[in-house]
Amino acid sequence: MATPLLHIDQLTVRFGAAEVVRQVSLDIHPGEKLALVGESGSGKTVMAQAVLRLNREVNYQGRIELDGVGDVLSLSERALRGVRGRDAAMIFQEPMTALNPL
Repeated sequence: MATPLLHIDQLTVRFGAAEVVRQVSLDIHPGEKLALVGESGSGKTVMAQAVLRLNREVNYQGRIELDGVGDVLSLSERALRGVRGRDAAMIFQEPMTALNPL
């Protein structure tokens, strides 16, 4: 099988003592799509934000490998700025405020 575009291995995300994502692992290969489904507050958005380390006030553990970039969790903030928007991006939950209609 081809190398995954996104490989998440044992991702755990903590806000202080609160563990909001616990040991999530997944692969997304070229041509695949993934839907995260769960109750409100189950960690879907936090997990997606972890791919780009968008939340600076959390503790990330595990490994997130993005194709051609390497382990996102080990990148410097400067290197990460070059990845955001170029290699990966996120459309937030409120598309009317997140997307430019032009």
